[in-house]
Amino acid sequence: MPSLDRRISSSRRALEERRGSRPLPELEEAVRHMDAIRPFTEGIVGEEISFVLRMAEADPAILAEAQDAGAAGLALTLGALAIWGPALSPRETAWMRDYALHQERAGIGVLGDVTNAVTLLAAGFLVAKRELRTVLTAAAAMLGLFALFALLPRAGLYPARFAPLLLVAVTPLWARAAAARIPLLAPIALLIALPGHLRWYQRAPPMATSGDVAAIQCVRRETPPSAVIDGAYGDATQWIPALAGRAVTRPHEHVSLFDEIEAALSRLPKAAFHFTGERLIYGDPAPPAEGMPLCGGKLLRVQSGNNSR
Repeated sequence: MPSLDRRISSSRRALEERRGSRPLPELEEAVRHMDAIRPFTEGIVGEEISFVLRMAEADPAILAEAQDAGAAGLALTLGALAIWGPALSPRETAWMRDYALHQERAGIGVLGDVTNAVTLLAAGFLVAKRELRTVLTAAAAMLGLFALFALLPRAGLYPARFAPLLLVAVTPLWARAAAARIPLLAPIALLIALPGHLRWYQRAPPMATSGDVAAIQCVRRETPPSAVIDGAYGDATQWIPALAGRAVTRPHEHVSLFDEIEAALSRLPKAAFHFTGERLIYGDPAPPAEGMPLCGGKLLRVQSGNNSR
């Protein structure tokens, strides 16, 4: 059986022969009035049939049909989730609303330093050029979005997750300023944003250090598969289920699964081991424990009577 490379090469040679016998413009003219098709052989003979996929101009009827189909698909998906999707308990719903209100706020920094720098430079340039209408329109759109963000927590929705909508408001400023060919816009924006990028992204401390990762590998060797390990919620203990395959007493929990996770934790045996990571990123440390040190002291085999959940 010929290899895939040979088959593709053969198809390419055949394409060149057919192109010579009947040029592509002539073939386009021949199919101009044919019904639209969706070919499945584009990967091999894409050059030959690419004209079928090109649109000389946008057809409003086709675009409207595509938009209606997309809206219908979204409505069906949301309806299915509402009927057959997961149900939140009152406690989970209250937690989501509180978290959305106090932890997931959408401020001007949510899109990042580069975006803010470009937006401010573009707006300043347009104001200097007295193109106030574009700037005021973008400002009004942003105010409207922030008003929407203030209402989202009431529905249990996180405003920060809708923050990309702000791009719809500010990108007209970029387009207008770019059309005016602002000199050095991109380099200036990058220089302004560089300190923040280094601070918040490149120098952000990870939860698990290299020492933690080595200790978790030791956990896999020193504990049985059925072991339950106690540890803090905000240190490298979080990585033990993924890296060592052992259960922990304070796993990462999604709000929609609070009730299910608590029920599963109640069925676990008491923890026979205690792990302490090098870096506590958030939350409170785990209660202290005593026992035989393992894995460089980061893992303790808990003494009977001192184990915890």
